[in-house]
Amino acid sequence: MFDESIKLSIFNWYKSPAIKFELIQSLFNRETAVINKCSESGKVTIRMLKCHNVSHLDFIMNYILRMQETGNLYNLYYSLAKYQNGIPHQDWHLQERNNQEWTDNHYKEMISYDFLLDIDAGDFEELSYAKEATIEIKEFLDDRWIPYHLRFSGCGFHFVIPYDYLPKYLSLNPFYKGENIYKYCQSLGKFFYKDFSDLVDYKIYDSRRICKVPYSLSIYPQTNNVFMCMPFNNHLQLEMFDLKFFELNNLIPEANKFRKNHLFNAQTDVNIAKNEIIKIKEVV
Repeated sequence: MFDESIKLSIFNWYKSPAIKFELIQSLFNRETAVINKCSESGKVTIRMLKCHNVSHLDFIMNYILRMQETGNLYNLYYSLAKYQNGIPHQDWHLQERNNQEWTDNHYKEMISYDFLLDIDAGDFEELSYAKEATIEIKEFLDDRWIPYHLRFSGCGFHFVIPYDYLPKYLSLNPFYKGENIYKYCQSLGKFFYKDFSDLVDYKIYDSRRICKVPYSLSIYPQTNNVFMCMPFNNHLQLEMFDLKFFELNNLIPEANKFRKNHLFNAQTDVNIAKNEIIKIKEVV
């Protein structure tokens, strides 16, 4: 398990105004969820959390999860579906909530559903294969001018194509017998699985699907690893990908070297770290 210094770094991560700002960009009008895979009672999943602003996020972290108080560590997720007004307001006493009616009819409130392509390494040893597949898929999409967001997921890579660039004739109703968006996304996933890599998970497409939030931390208590789920802004960042520069142990000290006591900024500090690698390689 993690020592207290790593836990403190995790808690402080979610207190950073810069990080909270980035997280809210993804969470607004979507369902937020958290998963703890190594609690004493087994895997714990909490869904139907509403997180539209920094106050919501602080309340979830400090009063719902109480991570620093309990020591329980959660991974943060958001829904691929976006809703007209987000999910309903929630009773913060979790055991008193009843969302069954909304859950049964949630698709009626949906206004979009992004396509997620999940290149999922089985373990950290397979990340080099996942990176190769990701580069090939990236080049395929770039050659066709297909817009996407590319992110590191902690043990793999996520391409997300926003709903705006998907066919609009597809129904968001998961019970629709004709062409719906979930069947369409699965067919795309199967294409990339067959033509590019068997690390592509094409069995993930349903109306309640969630994925890791960019700029959140991906926590692996079994291996004592914590990585940042960082977006890639250019091809060089992916080419120069090195797992150690996404690990919380290394990111915070690297940031402190250059930024003293200033707020940690994920994109800026990872770029600094990568530039240092380039300089070292040029010298060698």
